[in-house]
Amino acid sequence: RLQRQSNNLRARSCNPNLKIIVGGGALVAQPLRVAEVGADGYSPDAETASAICSQLLEEKNPSY
Repeated sequence: RLQRQSNNLRARSCNPNLKIIVGGGALVAQPLRVAEVGADGYSPDAETASAICSQLLEEKNPSY
């Protein structure tokens, strides 16, 4: 289901550089599923999500 949602988000987005971050208990036990569902990152909590977002932005825009 997550993979279908990721695919739908990317297909419908006007942003070709869209980044998708997932989280939650279902992925804590299965971290390899993050790539399987088409996500760019995983975060177990909001604080880490902020850091992941910053990291993804820096990868795209090194001068950010």
